[in-house]
Amino acid sequence: MYSNVFFIPHFNIIGGIETYAYELAKKYGKYDITFVYTDDTSDIKQIARLRKLVRVKKYNKEDGIIECKRLFVMYKANLDIFKAEKIYLISHADYEIQNLKPIVDDRIDKYFGVSKSVADSYKRVSGKDTEVIYNPITIEKPRKILKLISATRLSKEKGGNRIIQLAEELDKANIPYIWYLFTNGRLPVDNPNIVYMKPRLDIRDWINECDYLVQLSDTEAWCYSVLESLLLHTPVIVTPIPSFIEMGIKDSENGYILPFDMKNIDAEKIYNNIPKIKEFVAPEDKYNDLILKKKSTYTFEEVLVKATKNFFDIEEDKNRQKDSIFKAEKERADYLEWRGLCKLL
Repeated sequence: MYSNVFFIPHFNIIGGIETYAYELAKKYGKYDITFVYTDDTSDIKQIARLRKLVRVKKYNKEDGIIECKRLFVMYKANLDIFKAEKIYLISHADYEIQNLKPIVDDRIDKYFGVSKSVADSYKRVSGKDTEVIYNPITIEKPRKILKLISATRLSKEKGGNRIIQLAEELDKANIPYIWYLFTNGRLPVDNPNIVYMKPRLDIRDWINECDYLVQLSDTEAWCYSVLESLLLHTPVIVTPIPSFIEMGIKDSENGYILPFDMKNIDAEKIYNNIPKIKEFVAPEDKYNDLILKKKSTYTFEEVLVKATKNFFDIEEDKNRQKDSIFKAEKERADYLEWRGLCKLL
């Protein structure tokens, strides 16, 4: 005979009942607890993580009657497959708002709701006294999410394959991370930790929020995103390209320099020892000595234009509707008019 049986017919991929089951197992798994389910389509991952803590049983008709001391049922309660000394029904939904049919059975000893509003609702629709029983929860100290960012093409010379390799090393080390890739391509892997972002002209705000900027190229003449990152005091992960060394990148001081073959990568070190950059000064350019010192006569002038047809405005990255009025720089307005897309107002 089982001691405590919790009957959940179906485990979804994600949901409140599933979280309830896991939290209950974490907090009370030291006691004899068995979860019983009946639906073959239940999510195996939910069941697998429960099995690490408590007994989980798939009910089959051949099992006959399951006997237990205490039975906890949630919804769709088929009480006929159980024989229990005490039966408790726990409501996880507002039966009034969701217009659900309550479970009322003389075999049920006590009715509970997971909040006062749920308990009150269940009492009104069922006529049964319903007590409040809050969901159990335990919180472990969360791990830091490692935030990576890259702005690059995913071609061979830009290190697309090395991105895959570094991600694999992080996965093998069980490191939680998210990697923002500002690019117009896709890697030939399905990695849920990699988030593809539409390329944009300025990602400094994003760089500032990340732990590392990553650039794993074969070669770089003078990589702006790496230089911007260092100036923003965000460490970098790069390959041993001469221009990176010339730029002032020092391994373990303001980033990490990974070998071209991506062997012997210490993912734990990258995760646990993020360098602190207190100061970085960009190498000085010499254009002040080369540019002719003639005062600029350029002025930015905008004029109103009216769209003569629907078109996609590439420069502004938006759709323009016919007859819509907007501002455009004078030279650009002349160009749009010449193409027959707009007319000056």
